[in-house]
Amino acid sequence: MIDRICKYISVIFHPLLVPTYAICMFCHELKSQYPEIASRFFTLLICSTFVFTFIIPVLSIILLRRGQGVKNSLLMRTSEERQTPYHYTLIAIGVWGVFLFKALPSLPVIPVLVLGGWTALAIITAINRKWLISAHSTAAGIWTAAVAGYAVYMNLQIPVIITEMLCLSLLIMLARLRLNAHTPAQVVTGFLIGLSTTFLFVWIFYCL
Repeated sequence: MIDRICKYISVIFHPLLVPTYAICMFCHELKSQYPEIASRFFTLLICSTFVFTFIIPVLSIILLRRGQGVKNSLLMRTSEERQTPYHYTLIAIGVWGVFLFKALPSLPVIPVLVLGGWTALAIITAINRKWLISAHSTAAGIWTAAVAGYAVYMNLQIPVIITEMLCLSLLIMLARLRLNAHTPAQVVTGFLIGLSTTFLFVWIFYCL
């Protein structure tokens, strides 16, 4: 029962879905802050995020893996299996970041957060050649730092938001450990890379 719940958590909070969740949260807050912005703009923003950060990477991974004769095309359990899909994902998220820079000129903090997340992904892609870091926990760290940075920018209730995100991140990391997908060191390292890298870009943004 517990293992099944952990599998559901891993699927629901898959790293490729996290950007869409984050943008949905940002758009929800933006609607209240900027009611003059048309709803279709937020719909376009969410849909484009889902396409660039989920649909395109998933299709690329499926086609690549099936071309290699692998049936379970989304199950990548080794460092070697993750290398090329990670590169495809980096390209797709990079294009998405450029789109956000053009679409949100009055809200530069969001593209900056994306840049921080992209950098974290690039770091774990490099480390992944030798050591299988948890992408789930890295995404959780990026998400936590992004939401915290956005909360500071929008003057929201920062302690409450950070506490909620840390609890959610802990739940994701415990699920990955329960499923024996990674070692504790791989899970914690992934979270710290995602958190610290994104926070670094937030700090640079506010200093500039």
